[in-house]
Amino acid sequence: MRKYLSSALINYLTLALLPACLFLGLSLRVLNITWGIPERHPYMDRYMIFLYPDEPKMVNQIRGFLESGILHITTLEYPPLQGLVAAALADLTGRRQVPDLYLIGRSVSVLASLCSIVVMYFLGRRWSKRTAWLAAIFLALSMGAAREAHWANPESLAAFWILLAIFCVFKLEDRDRTCWYILAGAGLALAIASKYLAALFLHLPILVLFLKKFTPVDSPTLVESSLPTETRRSWVNSRPILRGLGISYAAFSIIIFLALGLYVIRDRQLFIAAYHTHSPWAGAYGLYGTVPKPVPVPTYIRHIFPIALGFPIYISAVAGILLSLVTLNKRALVLLLCALPFYVFLEAIHYHPLRFCLTLLPILCLLAAFFFDYILGLRKMILRAIGRLTLTSLLLYSVLYTYTFLSVLDVQKDIRFSAHAWIERRVKDKSAIAMLGKDVVTNRIGWIQYEGMDRWFSETYNMESGLPEFVIVPRGFWENLTQYLRLTRVGYSYSADDWWPLAGAPSPNSLHFFEDVASEKSYKLVKIFKNGTRFSWVPFSIEPLKFDLWFTNLELLIYERKNAHQI
Repeated sequence: MRKYLSSALINYLTLALLPACLFLGLSLRVLNITWGIPERHPYMDRYMIFLYPDEPKMVNQIRGFLESGILHITTLEYPPLQGLVAAALADLTGRRQVPDLYLIGRSVSVLASLCSIVVMYFLGRRWSKRTAWLAAIFLALSMGAAREAHWANPESLAAFWILLAIFCVFKLEDRDRTCWYILAGAGLALAIASKYLAALFLHLPILVLFLKKFTPVDSPTLVESSLPTETRRSWVNSRPILRGLGISYAAFSIIIFLALGLYVIRDRQLFIAAYHTHSPWAGAYGLYGTVPKPVPVPTYIRHIFPIALGFPIYISAVAGILLSLVTLNKRALVLLLCALPFYVFLEAIHYHPLRFCLTLLPILCLLAAFFFDYILGLRKMILRAIGRLTLTSLLLYSVLYTYTFLSVLDVQKDIRFSAHAWIERRVKDKSAIAMLGKDVVTNRIGWIQYEGMDRWFSETYNMESGLPEFVIVPRGFWENLTQYLRLTRVGYSYSADDWWPLAGAPSPNSLHFFEDVASEKSYKLVKIFKNGTRFSWVPFSIEPLKFDLWFTNLELLIYERKNAHQI
């Protein structure tokens, strides 16, 4: 009776743990979720412009579906699935204003991220219940997964469909069932209809062959019975698998045609334009001079994964990878094969933002859980105790780490507001302010007219009418020009690709004035506003996130002309 009650209590706690895990994940994913939504936060005589550059493309796509029907698409830079889902929700709720569309698009990402936690739990059960819970909790606490769920971009939705396809593949390990083959193919199709890069997971159904390679045969034939036991264990009847693979890829073909192919056929020029937009950042293009060819791009395995997961979970994932290789754990090895093509592609391209690795974070969380499950299952009590203590510390650290990163998105702490307030108190004549930004006249980095802290693009500042009394320099542009001057002095000649999508290097006059400001010859640094991330009052080093400088690393330097009177 006591054993029965104990088992019932464990089952009850198990059922209660998943909602608790989802609640924790939801809390982190909606924390400061309104940050950057245009028309939501008044600024000057308008609204604060967003800093996340890709969301407007998704929102315009949603608006196109609402205004012209589901067959009308405004852009194919992103596939249509995220926009279709968001448009359906907007139509259902009757909320069609621009701020509402941003929030609905972000809600789709939050929902997809929460569903990934559920799928992660059931996938982890292929190893053990403990692995399942640990993997789900790690994913719920993952900073990268929580942060990317804040945007209307399709990364979270694509990651969910890919994780679902992986789960279906692992379900086929025990028994060939047509429904799992169909769901695997459908998941892949919907993933690609969410984000093009998901095409690098098309090999997933084929991994069923690897899962079944060393699966015991339930009813060996006469020929198989005469074989040695070890050989018989690797004997696989490939006909049902090949038939299932055919069904899986047939389902994939039908759904990808309906969800994406129809749009490509109908608006072929939009698809070609999207290709020409995406191909430069995949090649050796420097992106505003951030990473020209001599400058090494931060790698995912050394720089970005530790930030996306938090260092403790990342180290545990690496330990899980090593453990799977040492123990030759079949499921863990197949999991690595799931991720391998996409990981190789990520390291090969030149553009390394954090959001691209979101699809791989669930796999790394599961490998970290696999490692801790192994440690907590050891016979020596002292090793299990160390494992429990380490796990507890990891969970506490991860909660604080993710919360700290997401707290940067607090609208009340947005440094553009505080910098604007400082300018309002200090400067009377705003026409005497120059800002380093994108010159829309020349399409180069240069000195532009100040129109607000949220506008880093404007017309050329007229230096002929007099030097500015105040100069505002975003740190990202400051670093790019400093790097340009340093490399050109040692003999490197920048190409047009190094400045893509700009027209080229800044003008000599702009560079000369920048050197004067940076060296503080005629100007002095009077104020720094930094949207920094601090953990227990210790600032995080997030230098590898060069491509996230638009919001996570936002820093503004304000210089005042020496010997200038109060304006």
